[in-house]
Amino acid sequence: MWRWIALVAALSAQLLGLYLPGSPQPSRTLIPHLDKLVHFAMFLAPAIAMRLLARAWWPVVLLGLHAPISEFIQLRWVAFRSGDVWDVVADLLGVAVGAGLAHRRIS
Repeated sequence: MWRWIALVAALSAQLLGLYLPGSPQPSRTLIPHLDKLVHFAMFLAPAIAMRLLARAWWPVVLLGLHAPISEFIQLRWVAFRSGDVWDVVADLLGVAVGAGLAHRRIS
């Protein structure tokens, strides 16, 4: 049961983080490229939860497909957001690392 709750929470946080409109003000952060770590984490958590729940690979593959699609959607239709190829790279790394960690846990 807790794995389902973790998956729903991770996917909800991911969707909010990816699709809420941005700010018209440029963001200032003390940590350069912090957004890449956020993207990594937003795809890592659901990948772990999906792999632990399903044991099949197709949900993780769908999550990986969501990475470039989400950037395209942000670029075209989300206010004050932009698509970034390096965000896709961070997303895909999150999926790969998350799936790998969960696979090790299962094995």
